Amino acid sequence: MRILQGLFGAGAWIGSELITEAGDRTFAAGQGNWSVESGAEVSWDNTDMDFACTGANAVRLAVTLTEGTVYRLGFNITAFTSGDLNCYIGGSAIAVSGEAVTSFSVDAPAGAGDWIQFASSNFIGSIDNVSVKRVF
Repeated sequence: MRILQGLFGAGAWIGSELITEAGDRTFAAGQGNWSVESGAEVSWDNTDMDFACTGANAVRLAVTLTEGTVYRLGFNITAFTSGDLNCYIGGSAIAVSGEAVTSFSVDAPAGAGDWIQFASSNFIGSIDNVSVKRVF
C-alpha cells in the first residue's frame, strides 16, 4: 500500500517500510540486527538506541537499497544532551545537528551500499522509531 505524502515535493508517493523487523525500528528487543562498529559507545535499553560518543562510533543496519533511488529516512531523537549525528543511506551522508528532542525526516538518494548507518564522534542522546521508505 502506498500513501500520499508531500515532503519530497507535491504529491510524492511513499513506498512500504523497508526495515521489515519491527524490533529494528523500535529497539523493543534491544540491538536486533544492528551491527556495531568495534569500540562504539552505543547501548540499547529495549526502548531506544543510546549514544554516548567520545570517539568514532557507528551502527549499521542492512537494508536493500538501489543506488541513486530516493528514500525517506525518519527517526525520533528521544533524548538529547549534545553533539551532532551523521546518518547514511547507503554511502550518502546526511548531517543532523541536534538541539532538542525532535522527529527527523529527510528524503535523499541512496549511495552505494545496502545499509543505513548512524555515526558520530560527539553525539550524546537517544534515537527510536527508525524508518526507511522509498519515495516515488
